[in-house]
Amino acid sequence: MSAGHDIPLADLLIGRLRHRGLRRMFGVPGGGSSFDIIDAGRRAGVDFVLSRREDAGAIMAAVTAWLSGAPGLALATKGPGLTSAANGIASAYLDRSPVLFLSDGFGADEASYVSHQYFDQAGVLGPITKADSTLSGDDPCREIDDLLAIMNSHPRRGPGAAGAGPPPGHRRRLRGHGRGQHNSRAPFGRGAECARLGDIYGQGRDPGQP
Repeated sequence: MSAGHDIPLADLLIGRLRHRGLRRMFGVPGGGSSFDIIDAGRRAGVDFVLSRREDAGAIMAAVTAWLSGAPGLALATKGPGLTSAANGIASAYLDRSPVLFLSDGFGADEASYVSHQYFDQAGVLGPITKADSTLSGDDPCREIDDLLAIMNSHPRRGPGAAGAGPPPGHRRRLRGHGRGQHNSRAPFGRGAECARLGDIYGQGRDPGQP
């Protein structure tokens, strides 16, 4: 798709992650944009792996990020799905793993009829993420690149969250954004610590084998 065409934000987000090496995502889908993200992944060649629980999906994404050198991606529905993922996101934070967590935010009109699930989602994730974005600004490409750059910055890499604030979220359609527009100023890499870990594993052997 060339510049000047409409493109769903989900496709733009997955495309930029795919450009940085993403090959699979994890999580438990729910309402909102979960299936938009999964469908965008299918079109881009990014597999979706269904996890038993949301926190497990975040941990799987964190391990994948460490092993691949690419950003990890986990998703869950808003409300209880997000809180269920929190332990996995906290684990990624402690392990300094650059995982992007995607969820949906609550609209102002929802507060009156989903009061049993409505809470400050950004406030919950704030202490266990390096950065967050609603991806609702005029330049979502810049928002995505800045979020990924902060996640991958040293000395401490870590997770970020997108879409947990107020809508519109990942279902927006954007005019004038092409698939080929990429900003390579925030490349992902294995890093020295991961290379050393790979060397250690490579020198090891199965204790059950002679």
